[in-house]
Amino acid sequence: MLARRTLAGIAGPTVIDSIRNPAEVAALREQPGFILLAINAPAALRFERVSLRGRNESAATFEDFLDKEAEEKSADPAAQQIHTCVALADLTITNDGSIEDLHRRLEELL
Repeated sequence: MLARRTLAGIAGPTVIDSIRNPAEVAALREQPGFILLAINAPAALRFERVSLRGRNESAATFEDFLDKEAEEKSADPAAQQIHTCVALADLTITNDGSIEDLHRRLEELL
C-alpha cells in the first residue's frame, strides 16, 4: 500500500498529496496528528487549469474531463475513490481563486 510505504520514509511534519483511496486514508489515520485536508474547486475551473498545463493526459474536452472524473468515483476498494476521500476530510478548502488566495486560506488553517 502506497501510504504505508510513504510513511516508512518520512519523519516529522509532512504533506502528502493526491490521496485517492479510503484505505490510504485509514492507514494515514493511524499516525498521531494526521489531518486530512481536501482542496477542491469547481469542475469547470479544474478543467481550465488542467488544460493550461498542456499535459498529454489531460482530457481534450470538458465532457471528456467529466467522464475521466466519473471513473475515479468507483466503489471498487482497489480503485480510486476521490469523492469518498473528500467526504472523509477533516477540513475542506475551496480553491476557486488565485494561488495567493489558496496560500492565504492555507495560512489561516495553520
